[in-house]
Amino acid sequence: MKRYGWLVLMLVMVSLSSQAAKPDVRHALTYALGYGSSVGNDNEGKGMVYSVGYLYTFSNDRFRLNPSLGFGHYSAKNISDARNQSFNVTNLSMTAWIDVVQETDFSMMVGGGTLVSHAGGLIGADVDNGGGIADPQKYLNQTQWGGLFAIGFRFFHPDRRLNVELRPLNIHFGGVGFQEVYAQLALSVRL
Repeated sequence: MKRYGWLVLMLVMVSLSSQAAKPDVRHALTYALGYGSSVGNDNEGKGMVYSVGYLYTFSNDRFRLNPSLGFGHYSAKNISDARNQSFNVTNLSMTAWIDVVQETDFSMMVGGGTLVSHAGGLIGADVDNGGGIADPQKYLNQTQWGGLFAIGFRFFHPDRRLNVELRPLNIHFGGVGFQEVYAQLALSVRL
């Protein structure tokens, strides 16, 4: 009889733990547009940044995981002391967002994560003061691992499918002197 008591207790515990382990997970698609700068050992430019991702929401909408694919097109048109260049940066990233302050329809969030980044493009010839070519034209082709940090503000309504995020500071950093800094406006559409 004692064995059956333990067996019933174990079944009840397993049943309760399986019910408690089911997280409230919601999914969304994210689309973002921004403007910023990208700097590497051989490149420097300003331009537009685009990204698309998939958002997993946990823990009563306070914690979110966001794998995303980002694309930035940069040039040195508005940088006076940089050589002529045009390059693209593609990022595959995983960001963990957490709300540090959350109200009914507003939250302040911070995010951190990891990324793989590839920069490719054309770096023009560098001319020295005497008119000679100090550094010839070359192709940019760099891939590196890195990290990211971001802060932002999220505006949402619990009953609506569309959320708006303003991310004024996004910093990507990695090897080969890679750094990307930009501001971004993002929309997430719940599925």
